[in-house]
Amino acid sequence: MAAAPEILVNFAVPPDRTRLVAEITVQQEKLGNQFCEINSEHGDYRIEVYPRPDGKPWDLPAESLLRTLNDALRDLTARSLPLTSSSKD
Repeated sequence: MAAAPEILVNFAVPPDRTRLVAEITVQQEKLGNQFCEINSEHGDYRIEVYPRPDGKPWDLPAESLLRTLNDALRDLTARSLPLTSSSKD
């Protein structure tokens, strides 16, 4: 039985985006492939799922993937909040 893949999150502003995104990468057999991206380019948060490079379907542990997606969305939302000034003018 193959080892479960590691699901990683990276926060970045890719060149084709204007806002911070959460990139979800699947690390398997020393190779990392982007599985999806969570972004808010058009207002609401959306998930763009990318195909595997070899064309095979993704086969990921449900609990691990769902936990990672929920954590990534929570962290992305917190990081994307506009900063407010606490100083008085």
